[in-house]
Formats: sequence, structure tokens, C-alpha cells
Amino acid sequence: MNWREIPFVRLCIPLALGILTSFSVHLWIDTYCAMVVQGGTILFLVAANSFKIKFVSRWYFGAGLNVFLFLFGCHLSYFHHGLHGRSHFQSHIKQQNYILGKIKEINRNKKSYRLIVKVLLIGSDSMNESSANGQLLVYLPANGDLDPYVGDWFLAKGHLRRIAGPSNPYSFDFSRYMSIKNTHHRLFIQEGNWRILSNDQDFSIVRLAHQIQNKFLKVLQTYLPESNENAVGAALILGHKDELTKELKSAYSDTGAMHVLAVSGLHVGLIYLGLSSLLAFLNRANRLMRILNIFIQLGGVWSFALITGAAPSVLRASAMLSFLIVGRALHREASIYNVLAASAFVLLCINPFTLADVGFQLSYSALLGIIYFQPKIYGLFYIANTWLDYLWKLLSVGISAQLATLPVSLFYFQQFPLFFWLSGLVVVPAATLILGLGFLVFSLHSVPFLPELIGKVLFYVIHSVNTMIFWIQSIPYGKLEGIFFPVWVLVPLFLCFFFVILTIEYLQLKWGIAALFCLLVIGIWNLSKECTSLKQRRIVIYSVRNGTVIDFFNGQTAFAFAPTKLAEDQLRYVAGNFRQWSRINHQRRLDQTIGEINFHSIRIVIVDGYFNRDSTILPGVDYLLLRENPRISLRDLESTFNPGQFIFDGSNSRYKTEQWNRECQELGLRCIDIQTHGALVIEATP
Repeated sequence: MNWREIPFVRLCIPLALGILTSFSVHLWIDTYCAMVVQGGTILFLVAANSFKIKFVSRWYFGAGLNVFLFLFGCHLSYFHHGLHGRSHFQSHIKQQNYILGKIKEINRNKKSYRLIVKVLLIGSDSMNESSANGQLLVYLPANGDLDPYVGDWFLAKGHLRRIAGPSNPYSFDFSRYMSIKNTHHRLFIQEGNWRILSNDQDFSIVRLAHQIQNKFLKVLQTYLPESNENAVGAALILGHKDELTKELKSAYSDTGAMHVLAVSGLHVGLIYLGLSSLLAFLNRANRLMRILNIFIQLGGVWSFALITGAAPSVLRASAMLSFLIVGRALHREASIYNVLAASAFVLLCINPFTLADVGFQLSYSALLGIIYFQPKIYGLFYIANTWLDYLWKLLSVGISAQLATLPVSLFYFQQFPLFFWLSGLVVVPAATLILGLGFLVFSLHSVPFLPELIGKVLFYVIHSVNTMIFWIQSIPYGKLEGIFFPVWVLVPLFLCFFFVILTIEYLQLKWGIAALFCLLVIGIWNLSKECTSLKQRRIVIYSVRNGTVIDFFNGQTAFAFAPTKLAEDQLRYVAGNFRQWSRINHQRRLDQTIGEINFHSIRIVIVDGYFNRDSTILPGVDYLLLRENPRISLRDLESTFNPGQFIFDGSNSRYKTEQWNRECQELGLRCIDIQTHGALVIEATP
């Protein structure tokens, strides 16, 4: 591959590095300094381009351009961050705030709404408000009389708080997930403290998209009365995932078919392939018809984006496909890698936070994998039978996508579905059929009899797909779980992929050796992690609302102190990720009546609501854990046990914990509030 054929790939690399640098080290460049440096770089580039440069000195121009794009990425990322704006509402937060804004996103369920609101005004009361900007995550109870929609003016009052990070080690970081959406604060609203000011809005594409989506959702409910079928149909056709149950999400995720329920590149690609196949005859017509073909394809892609609610993933995929459509129409010999890089460059300039979005990373990784690996994998075997050849082509697409997305998938989801190829043979053809049937139902909804017949076919197709997915999930050893590794391991993983590609392209041994060296680095880290886990001696007191969960890690065995009323799936949610990260292979539950635990060099006494002073427990304990609101003074406990530190876990009431914190401050005692501090990890010496 010639670098000259893919100039946008060369431009994307320094831009992405600048954005990543700003993310990782929060690099800030003074506005005036940045303007001087970037302005000077631009003048240098113009001068270098205006005067003839010797061939041996051509790297000056490339170096200057790379520096400019790197600084531009840092600058762009910093100033796109909402908290860096002077008018952000965070400087106006009081104990109680009134906020006025516009609704940007809505997620509904039976009991509540979750909104993303663009704040316009904020104040301590309804008569004292200031202009502001920024996005706010809002939770509010469902109200049958007030049904919010995207674009509505929204008025509410409550206490704004910063979105907290994860309370337990290696649990899902919701604050980071929302920060990618430039949303850093949240507001829980009680019933009666919010209202919609007006539903009469100026024209908005996003609002129109949600209105169209809601209309088609009601149509689907008519023909898909069963909950599972309606949920999958709404997710697959319209991108509406609010109705998906936990069981459905688990089944599709465990079988590697979750991407089908997340409307994105696959669905937009199917729309594009369908339109390009139907309109292929226009390519053989005159120039006017070819231009018409381009506009029809673009219109079809963006119309699909509208009916799916204009979700960010769909808009991103539509933009990507739009570049491909126009690029192929204008420059038939243009490199597809350059077209994809151009779309990524534009998307990153519009929103640099897109680079940290998992969907963005998976979409481009999958597409690049299909473009590069699929022809090579498909060419490994020649199959004469047409139907078997079609299945092999379909399977090669799935293998290519999974292969390219493997590093990213393992890092974010810590699992790998082994039967992805089997689910792919089912869901990809079915997705094409379901999309077609869904659009037929929408188009013919007002026609008598025919939509009922199509709706029944649609129902049985989705029902059959769900049945197959649940069956594949039930196959033993269907997935690898607990694959945790730090972010730096992604570097040798991606380098390994890069060197494998070079080995395939140039058939040179040195690139194969380089790939093996990257695998050796990962293997050494894995062996080191395994040896460390065999020697670990650790106590973990987790942050659990209204409960107590304590793990004692002894090598690769965990002894858990947890209430029996806490279900196994809840226990896995709280402690599962950290156990897997710590390479725990065996778990055992401890007796809850234990009052004292001696773990290597650590002594812990547990005081609960039914605690009676045990004369056998000697003073001088390291930690005294209070749970379930015991009615006893800290002064008495301190004089009895002389603890090194008090610990208040999540089973205590907030009022009681705050009272103990004040008492510890008055008495000069050391204490940790797990509800505020998060999980406590104590390293024990053997």
C-alpha cells in the first residue's frame, strides 16, 4: 500500500494522538500560546509549500503538519470539554437549584425517565436565574400526565451533584461513560418538582426523528404483541433498546450477537447494500441518473437514521457510509481506507470525544477488519455449491469483524463468545429479513389485511431468532470470561496485529518475529500477574447499599462475608470484576455469626445491631467494622477494643453514619465511611 494513496490516514494519526494526549494527561495549552504556535506552524507550512524545497528536505513540511495537527487535537479536546467553559453551570450550584433547559435525549422505562438536558438557565430560585450552558443527567419518576419528549422546555428543581466514579474496584465507570457525552453532573428529581413548560417547539431534526420513531414503535406494538419479540424488533429495526430485558441482553451478549440489537454500522450497511443492489441499473445510465442514484442512496441512509431516533451511533455510521457513497461516485479508484479515514477525521474535528466512544472504536475496527481480512479468509477455500459458498462468505465476514475488534472487545467487555460464528450465521441474514419486513409493515400500515400477514411473518422470524440465540447460549463453554488486563496491554496487542498484517503483505520473517515478541511481552505480563495472585493476602470491604460484603483473598481463593439474602448475581455485580482481576478461582462464604476475624496479620471485629460484648475478644484490634446500625457509643467501643480504625459500611443508615463521623471527629478517632470513600482494600502481610 502506497502512503500517497491514503493521505487522510496520515492526517488522522497526529490528530488522534493529540486528542489521546489531552485525555490521558489533561494537557492544557494557553489559548494565546496555542494560537501563536499553531499560527506560526501554518505560516511555516504555507511558506514551505510556496517555495521549492529540496527533495531531501521534504520532511520539514511533514513534521510541521504533524506538529500542527497534534497541537490542534490537544487544543480541540481541551476546549470541547464542557467543564472548561466559563459559563458552565457548575459555578452556580447551590444546595437547591432551579434549572431550565431543553431535553436532548430520553430513556424510558415503566417507573422512571432518564434524560440528558441542555441547561440554559440556572438559579437558586425561580426569580434569580443566570444564563449557563452544559449538559445535565436527570432522573425523574414517570408521570402519566407529563410525558417528556426530545426538544421540550424542561423546568425542575433539586440538588445537582457531580456524577460519582465507581464505588468498587474494576466496576463499571459510569462517570467516564457520561463524560464522553460531555455530561458530568446529575440530578434526582422528586415527583412534583418538574414540569414541561411548552411542547410547541421550533423545527428540530432530532425532535422530528424521535416523533417518527415513536410513531413506528406504536405500529410495531400492534403486530408484535409479545414482549420479547417486540423488544428485539424495536431494537433491531428502530434502535429503541429500552424494552430489552436483562435475559435478552445477556443471551445476545453471550453469543456475540449484541451488535445486531445496537443499530449502527451493520444496519446502515444493510440499507446501503439493499439500495445499491436495487438501483444498480442506474450506474449504467447517463450521468444524470448516476447522480440521482447517489442522492437516493444518501437519502435512504439518512432517512433510516431519522426513523431510528438519530442516535449518535447511527449518525456516525451514516456519515461513514456517506463518505463511501460520494467517494466511490467521484473517484472510483480512491482507496477505501482513505475514505474511511476522511470520515473519521471529520467526526473527530466535530467532536473529539468520539475517539473515546466504544461504538466508534468497534465500528471502525470491524469495518477495517472486514475490508482487509475478509477477502483473504474467504479466499482460503473454494466452495462450488452456491448456498454453501454464501454461508462461507457470511462466516468469513463475521470472523474478520471479530478478529479486528478482538483487542477492543476484550478490554471493554472482558469476555469472548466462542460461538459468535454460529450466532452470526443466524442473526445477520435474519437482520436483513427483519429490516425488510419491518419497513414493509411501516409502508403498508394503512392497507387492509396485508400488513397483518407481514406482521405475523415478522413475529415468527424474530421468535425463531430468539429461540436460536437462547439455544446457542445454553451450549456449555460458550464464552471465555474474566479476561482483564490494563490499558497498556492494548499497545502490544495492536502492534501484534499490525506486524501480522505486515507479515501477510510482505512475507518477511522479521515482521513475524516482531509479532511473536509482542505476544511474548503479553505472556510475561500474564505470568507475572498469575504469580502475584498466588501470593496475595488481601481484605476488600465493598461499597454495598443496605448490605455488607467483605472478601478475604488468600491466594486464588476468596472467603466472602456476605448476607445470605444477597443473591449470587448481586454478589457477582458487586465483587465479580475485582475477583476476576485478582484471578480468584474459588469462593466460599463465611458464617455471618462470626464476631472476630483474624486474617494473617490483620484483626477485624464486626459489631452489628445484635452485638454483645464477648469477653474472649481482646483489645488492640486493627479494624472495628460497624454494620446494621448498632446502638452503642463509639467512646465505649474505643475504650473496650482500642481499634486502630473504625469502618462504617453501607448497611448503616446515612443519618447514623453522619452522626458517627461527627463523633469520631470530636474524639479524634480514625474512621472510614465506605458509602462516601468507596470500597476499602487492605493489604495483609503473611
